Amino acid sequence: MKTRIIFIVLLAILLLSFTIIHPYHVSVTTLNYNGKENKLTIELKAFYHDLEPTVIKFTGVDYDIKNHTPINTRDSLTLAYVLPRYNLKINDKKIELGDAKIRFADEYIYFSFNVLFNEIKPTKIEIENTICFDSEKTQLQLFHFIENGHKTTRKASNPNGTAIFFPAMK
Repeated sequence: MKTRIIFIVLLAILLLSFTIIHPYHVSVTTLNYNGKENKLTIELKAFYHDLEPTVIKFTGVDYDIKNHTPINTRDSLTLAYVLPRYNLKINDKKIELGDAKIRFADEYIYFSFNVLFNEIKPTKIEIENTICFDSEKTQLQLFHFIENGHKTTRKASNPNGTAIFFPAMK
């Protein structure tokens, strides 16, 4: 009898854990700066379960980010939402990110951008990421800046999704 009660309690806990809405809404931006080549590689990682309902709400189009929507439609709808909410400034000058490469993993969608600075040496890199801010009030953005193997991390939360980094002048 005692084992049966314990089993029922554990089963109830297990079943309830599947019905609870996940409490975390996070995207991660990694900025990898190569001072020798004067190149910045940016990668944004967002969770499907955060991005998909937000893009559906924004576009009014019901689509499945992982499976059932044609790739070109899925990519264009996702980029139409993400790009206006993802901004880069170098030395206080807005930089167009250009073409994004998109790849999909188990629970994430990755966007990557390459930025080459011709004659500009960045002294200030400002990145703004406000994706999902319009639908998730608890959305957090993590920013990792990597320069010569040294990593600096910043956190931003709704409504301010901006992080600023100052590369070493070498």
